[in-house]
Amino acid sequence: LDHLVRERYPTFIDALRDVDDPLSMTALFASLPSKIIKSHTPERSELCQRLITEWSMYVAHTHALRKVFVSIKGFYYQAEVQGQPITWLVPHKFNQYLPTDVDY
Repeated sequence: LDHLVRERYPTFIDALRDVDDPLSMTALFASLPSKIIKSHTPERSELCQRLITEWSMYVAHTHALRKVFVSIKGFYYQAEVQGQPITWLVPHKFNQYLPTDVDY
């Protein structure tokens, strides 16, 4: 697995350019209730929340946050890490209505 990651991202800057979507997905999974999907356990939800918290602490500690925008989807954040702009979405914390007739 290491060689595949190194092949796709030969430098750390290349990895930073693609971190937007994983950050947004991690924030989304951190906000989802763990009972929706069988593979989304409470431990995984806690891990996602911890990763988002650690990323937020890093951005705050390095004063990297540049822009914030509030939309209907959630909060868009933009930080600059090693000269690379990174934009991610953190959804609003709403109580989610889960219909019983939908197969998750």
